[in-house]
Amino acid sequence: MNLTGTGFQVWPLTTGNNDDPSLSPGKPTSFNCNTVPDRCPTGPLAYYLPGIEVTFSGTVTQPAEGALPIFQDQFYGALFDSLDWIQCWHGSQISSSYVKGVNWMPIEYNAMGFRHPLRLSTLIAPATAGDYPFEVTIFVPACSMFGKMSLETMQLALLFRNSQLKVNVASSAALDAISTGAVFKAPGVTARASAILVPRQELVLGPAIEWVLTQIVAGNNSSQVQIQNFGTDSQMQGVEPGGGVITLMELANVLNQEGVFVAENVTQFNFPWRGQQVTQHVQALISQIITGMPNDRPHTMVFASGENNDFNGYPYTMANAPLPGGGGGSGVDATNLLGWIMAQGADDLDLTALQTADTPQSYFLTVDGGFNGGSHQVLQQFARSWQPAMVQNWIDQITAGGPGSLARYVLQGGLSKAQPRRRAPKTKHIVTTDQTRYLAWQLV
Repeated sequence: MNLTGTGFQVWPLTTGNNDDPSLSPGKPTSFNCNTVPDRCPTGPLAYYLPGIEVTFSGTVTQPAEGALPIFQDQFYGALFDSLDWIQCWHGSQISSSYVKGVNWMPIEYNAMGFRHPLRLSTLIAPATAGDYPFEVTIFVPACSMFGKMSLETMQLALLFRNSQLKVNVASSAALDAISTGAVFKAPGVTARASAILVPRQELVLGPAIEWVLTQIVAGNNSSQVQIQNFGTDSQMQGVEPGGGVITLMELANVLNQEGVFVAENVTQFNFPWRGQQVTQHVQALISQIITGMPNDRPHTMVFASGENNDFNGYPYTMANAPLPGGGGGSGVDATNLLGWIMAQGADDLDLTALQTADTPQSYFLTVDGGFNGGSHQVLQQFARSWQPAMVQNWIDQITAGGPGSLARYVLQGGLSKAQPRRRAPKTKHIVTTDQTRYLAWQLV
């Protein structure tokens, strides 16, 4: 995680009195945030909560016949169907309507600025009969870790104290769909969750960060895809219409994502809203996706077996292994691509660079052989700006309790003269009015 300053702390969450519950297939398990502290005892520091770490533990039993290897990026869908982070002060930035287990790889990698909280084990179980213990940790984001945005978009822990993270556990059939006959060995899967707390000596209200999954019925012979309610669908409350686009992609048909196209079959693309003219240079578009990723992305040229590691892992599936020198055939750059990425953040992304989506927009994706029926799966990550009433409500929250309030604890004698002000990016000498929309507020 891109955490600076004094670093972070971990606060264990429970389901009732249990901090390591067993998960029941097809049923939800909720972790409560009601015990999370709002301030650091060494003071005068407020706690911020960028997200929750969840570790799933158990053992996969592979059958003697018919087993397939199980990779970690496809395994998320066997652990949870969806996630809900409910009853936050600002609404549900993580909603089961939009955040699915089968889509977790692109969600977490973009939310984390292409960084993972733990190194990926890649292979959960080989295609060999036996028992395979696993521990898989995911980071459920409440903010964006792209570039400079981490400290600007994480919210005060105070705003989450009435909330619950609900894990909608996948059915037993989800694991069987990956490897026929595979099961979770008794006693099954357990989960442990902890909130990440970051102490800071400032009171900041950053923009809300939200994930939205839009499903659009696919016409087999039409290259036009119109995103209805683009930037206006939201599970948040008190936000302005329209959202600042951080990530935008149409998911492909890999990892059970229910996409309606094969990425290597894309032949042409344009997106007027982004200013992208018609192009058939698909390889250049994919190259720029990778170029925009952080410089610490590993680039191991070739494994001993001849597989090119540059094509393994985000933005590709873990099982992808095209050979060097074009040995993977035509369209090798797009083989097993997770999605057609139309916008993504980079290391230097800040809130003044976001383009606002607030009306329906069309992009044009030409696919050899057409789409496969079903629905386009358009995954979007937005920054949401606050309405004035929510800014005032936030001030009311942090000043509640008078002498015992969080604001008094952090600002001490300075609270009497404090006013909410927009933060400004340190890297820009001039910020135009339209660039201030998503900048955070600070009580100073």
